[in-house]
Amino acid sequence: METYHVTTTGSSNAVLVYRFPKNHDVQTLVYALMASGSYAAQTTTKLMRWSDAAMSLRAARNLYNRGGVSCKIN
Repeated sequence: METYHVTTTGSSNAVLVYRFPKNHDVQTLVYALMASGSYAAQTTTKLMRWSDAAMSLRAARNLYNRGGVSCKIN
């Protein structure tokens, strides 16, 4: 676990920041928390390193340049 914050406003009671080597380890944590009986729901947001985000942006740009994506909003 990286950090843990208790919240007093909004829909969340706490914010937990953690790092796992594999994505499926996150679900293992969720199942363990649910089995405790004191846990009802979660929202998960995967964070990226800037280098991963840059790689994703390059891949999206290449896909767009090949005509594989339409950015027209009606």
